[in-house]
Amino acid sequence: MPVRDDAWAIFKGILDSRLAELGLTATWLAKTIGEDPAKVRSWRHSSRDGSLRHPTLAQLPAIARALRLGGDDDEEYDPLFLPRQMGILPDAVSTEVFDAEFRLQKLKLKIMDAQASAAELGRHNGALEIAKAAMSSGKWAVSIWPALEGPRDHLMHVADRVTIIRTNPTLRGELRWQELWADPKMKFAIRSAEAVQSGRLERFLPRQEHSASHWSISHIGSPSSPIVTKPHLGLASVGFASLTSLSGVNDVASIVAKVIGYGLSTTRSLAAATTGMGQPVHALVHRQTAHSNFISRPPKKRCWSHHGLVPKGWTHPFDFDGEESDTAFVWLSESDSLLKRAADEQPDYIESKEILTAERSRMITGLREFQSALVLEVHDQSSTAARWGRTLRLVKEIVDKFYEQKLIPDNLSEIHSSVRSRDEATFGPAFDWLRKNGCKAFEY
Repeated sequence: MPVRDDAWAIFKGILDSRLAELGLTATWLAKTIGEDPAKVRSWRHSSRDGSLRHPTLAQLPAIARALRLGGDDDEEYDPLFLPRQMGILPDAVSTEVFDAEFRLQKLKLKIMDAQASAAELGRHNGALEIAKAAMSSGKWAVSIWPALEGPRDHLMHVADRVTIIRTNPTLRGELRWQELWADPKMKFAIRSAEAVQSGRLERFLPRQEHSASHWSISHIGSPSSPIVTKPHLGLASVGFASLTSLSGVNDVASIVAKVIGYGLSTTRSLAAATTGMGQPVHALVHRQTAHSNFISRPPKKRCWSHHGLVPKGWTHPFDFDGEESDTAFVWLSESDSLLKRAADEQPDYIESKEILTAERSRMITGLREFQSALVLEVHDQSSTAARWGRTLRLVKEIVDKFYEQKLIPDNLSEIHSSVRSRDEATFGPAFDWLRKNGCKAFEY
């Protein structure tokens, strides 16, 4: 994307004035965005031939973030502020393209960061960082405990639960996420951990009133990196979708990914990262943008999961223009009772049961003509153990189908050993259940 020198001259002017306004230096900016200080200093000066040295387009959102450019009361910064001011986003279509690319770049960076940190710090680092941030500020007290769930005799470490309360006893009233966001260290720790707000209250906690803020850091259903070095022949990627999160779509995709050695991306995680919201359920449009990008450019060696209403112009949840690729698609179709529970439990975010039921019928009709999709029914369950049993049965059905279609190798033992060495407490019990119940991927 060629950019005129006059556009970079505008960038230089904004950079100089903003650094002066904030009393910051080029060295500080370089450290903040991870660039060479000499290179950042060169952005403020012309070369001997009069041309301007400048950053890459991909660095503009990071610079806007560091200098808090274009922010308002709701957002810290606008990732598109610099391109707009420079005149390189002349119309709405260009803005949408640049914005989508920014989201994808950010997802890739998060995945790379996860790869680097997972080996050194382990899966529990997020909860520890929240506790350290609370101790550093002195404003918060934090309780952390592992959530062990699953079928009987196969309990999995599915998440870390985090409860936060104020240390000042004179402060009362509901503790909203906006109050935690006002503490930069807590905001950074919570967002880095990809924690989401949870309504669950643990019976052994001393304070159960609304002044406590409850969060969950998922182990199953959280983004992860591929184990395999190349995709399986005929199965480059797998897309999962459903209407609501109560289908367990993120959990199903997560366990399937581990069984076949693929990484996991979730549109929920991407939406939370790009919007900065404490409640990613607000971000349907952002989830849909990410889902659309995954469909048009399926990520190799990776599963992705998505939930939400399907755009009206789509005939089914994986609708796209272009040739079909070696990507498999799985649609989890919720039962009437599950859709009713979703509508009852999340009225602020979920449409009525009647709208959801009509949407389900529309998707099933469209999927009849789409041969690449596997459609599975998901029924409501009354207990946590039963819901995890349902999740594992769905995983078995999906993996068995891949095995029968010869889309995965006959022997996945090395992959499974690698998963166990990294996440035994989380995925080991799931693998044991699948082997015990005759999953074909474990017949080695």
